[in-house]
Amino acid sequence: MKKYIFAAVFVLLALIIIFTSDYHAEAQTETPQTTTSDSPATVPPPQEMMTTTVPATAPPVIITDSTQTNGIVATAEALMGIEFAEGGDEPSEGFDNSGFIYYVLRENGYIACPRQISGQLEWGSTVGIEEIKAGDVLYFSDEPGGRASFGGIYTGSGTMIYSPYPGEKVKSADITAPYWQSRFVTALSL
Repeated sequence: MKKYIFAAVFVLLALIIIFTSDYHAEAQTETPQTTTSDSPATVPPPQEMMTTTVPATAPPVIITDSTQTNGIVATAEALMGIEFAEGGDEPSEGFDNSGFIYYVLRENGYIACPRQISGQLEWGSTVGIEEIKAGDVLYFSDEPGGRASFGGIYTGSGTMIYSPYPGEKVKSADITAPYWQSRFVTALSL
């Protein structure tokens, strides 16, 4: 009889330990409650702090969040007045045309954006001029009907910001003008 009582007590203790450890595990995953005692509450590390590494060859992520679009436009606007610099892709050194686009997009989370226009043209979803929206990247040719050779960031209301050529600074242009309309090639929708 003593064996059975000992076994029953042992099983009971084992169940208490199991349920107690499950209770503590659940309590640690819950959001801590405000306490009135003088002891500080224990806060588990937030899951938001976890990061993910994205390889450089990752395909573009199409983001439709208006905050992201506003960030692209705001970044482009903040760079107005910076000198053109052949091969430049940083504000401190100046920008060439594709370097300007590259910098603006990377600053807004598009880390896989190619550096050169030829790569950028293969990177996103293309749209016609009638479908463009603020934050899209527009591409133009040097001559009407030619291949894309430069681009800029569309800011809305018929305006684009771009880094034109040596001797100029990052500036805006009215793309509703005939000059721009005749040279439009494509746009990438972000």
